[in-house]
Amino acid sequence: MSPDPFADAPTIRWRAGGRDAQRIVIAGTTGSGKTTLALMLAEQSHRAVWIDLKGLNDPGWPVVPALKFPDNDPAPYLAARLAEWPHITVQLSDMPGMKDLDQVDRVAQAAYKLGNVLLVLDDAMGVLTVDPPYYLNRVITMGRARGVGFMAIVQRTHRIPRVLMTEAEHVVAFELPGAEDVDRLAREAGPALAAARDLRRWHYIWYAREQRITQAFNPLRRARKTDQVNTQLDQSA
Repeated sequence: MSPDPFADAPTIRWRAGGRDAQRIVIAGTTGSGKTTLALMLAEQSHRAVWIDLKGLNDPGWPVVPALKFPDNDPAPYLAARLAEWPHITVQLSDMPGMKDLDQVDRVAQAAYKLGNVLLVLDDAMGVLTVDPPYYLNRVITMGRARGVGFMAIVQRTHRIPRVLMTEAEHVVAFELPGAEDVDRLAREAGPALAAARDLRRWHYIWYAREQRITQAFNPLRRARKTDQVNTQLDQSA
């Protein structure tokens, strides 16, 4: 088994889905390790939808085009896909006239109405520079009661909507591009995250708001799919 990135640390309870599902922001510059941690956590979830803005399919999960989601009631379509594969990647269309944010919100609508699923938005700042659209905002602010967890993966924390920071029960900081990103974390997530300005590549700090735990971790290495990250997950419905 690969080294446990949470060794010798308090058990951080992050609930990806089910009862009282939580929100998490994972921030870091390119190559810092943020996507690796996001994948390790998402792979543990009972059901997960990874919205892939970059078209790279980092998880390597079955790909479902966003255009396949019906406009009116997309939840049954998502339920059918998750019955086939419990973890899917949704890729956006670059067709003229198709706005990325509209496609993201349709997937968020499906996740919100279906419930008990983890919604991951990779490269979130690619679409979220202003307030989130209707259903994505509901996932962020009200999804917890429906068992919908939310994970935002970002590079620059100072550019994302404030609601992402204020609603997140967990904030993870890897090496960040600028001082303004660290200042935003410290101001809105917790002063202990000011230590993120001194992080080296692959080191990270995890702040669990409800538990009032701030924990620094040694370099993260990608675990095999059979390995587990030592978070306590509650997948109950």
